[in-house]
Amino acid sequence: MAWLRTITGGLLVALLFATPARGLTLVVDPGDDVGDALPGDGICATAGGRCSWRAAVEEANATAGQEIVLLPAARIWCATGAVRVSDDLVIQGAGASLSTLRGTAHSRVLEIPSGVKVQLLDVTLEGGSASRGGAILNAGILDIQRSRFLRNRARISEGGLGGAIHNSGELRDRKSTRLN
Repeated sequence: MAWLRTITGGLLVALLFATPARGLTLVVDPGDDVGDALPGDGICATAGGRCSWRAAVEEANATAGQEIVLLPAARIWCATGAVRVSDDLVIQGAGASLSTLRGTAHSRVLEIPSGVKVQLLDVTLEGGSASRGGAILNAGILDIQRSRFLRNRARISEGGLGGAIHNSGELRDRKSTRLN
């Protein structure tokens, strides 16, 4: 039984000092706003075989660890509504003047629930609209770096809070621009 205590104790020490698991790196193709065909299979692919922005986040949500989503130098439309992140994620653009996530007159771009950590790097979020947080509704931990927020709005007819970001979580913003 002493060997069992040694193994159990060693496992406990390993778990206490373990670093967060790094997951997949998902490279987004410009194109349609379509979901992942098989979330959780480790492959970002729509039924048409492309890795859309929405498919990348859906695959990241279904995969353990902190994934990295790499955005192309393109304008990507979130035509079917806000993208909800439910697992830790890094969203890396090709540069704020090159990579744009575009909302609609009826929806924000991104939603981050409590307990989820997101880093948003070198991206523009543009044209989102919602009652709270035209571009982002954040209840989690959001770290924004070198990004831009353009022409996002909170609809005044619905209470209108946070044109670019409505934050009820933690927010760190470094070297970003908001023009609404």
